[in-house]
Amino acid sequence: MAVNSCPSLLKRLTTLFGIASLGALTSVPVAAQMAANSRSVNLLAANNSPNQQVPLRATTGINLIAQVGLRSIADELVIANDAFSTLTAALRSAGLLSTLARGGPYTIFAPTDEAFKALPQGTVPTLLLPRNRERLTRILTYHVVPGDYRTFRLRRGTVTRLKTLEGGYLNVRVTNASEVYVNGHKVIMADIPARNGTIHGISAVLMP
Repeated sequence: MAVNSCPSLLKRLTTLFGIASLGALTSVPVAAQMAANSRSVNLLAANNSPNQQVPLRATTGINLIAQVGLRSIADELVIANDAFSTLTAALRSAGLLSTLARGGPYTIFAPTDEAFKALPQGTVPTLLLPRNRERLTRILTYHVVPGDYRTFRLRRGTVTRLKTLEGGYLNVRVTNASEVYVNGHKVIMADIPARNGTIHGISAVLMP
């Protein structure tokens, strides 16, 4: 009796464990698929384009994965202090860091420290004097545009005219070789993402 019942018991156990094993095997790809879908949703949400694949190829020839920054423009400039320390000091002196921390979205064409060094000697200390705050503010707001402009939204061989916070206009030109220029000066660090906009490092200080 016991011997005869073994095959039946074994069959039931095999069936039971077989189903359990199948469930274990199918649960892995489902979990992996959910994780992959979650990553895709995050990337698509950041990109604001449900059909956009990543990584993107910017028209400037830069490979990038579109993303939304976690910090404000002001914080990003402070963190990248080895590149934008002079600009950060000027923005702080003009009282504009708080605007770039809370407002937006903005696009800032940010002169690097090397760009400020290229100005005539004594220009920066003079601009930082309290009596020149109005002039400094005009220069700095000439580098800031309302809205969020990324290089991959610009087409080769085009010129885009953007109105600045100062009131003047910037001409953003994309060459056929995918290089980007602002008022004739090259963008050397494109598409630095921030929570409230985008930073583009440029090779010169723009004058309104």
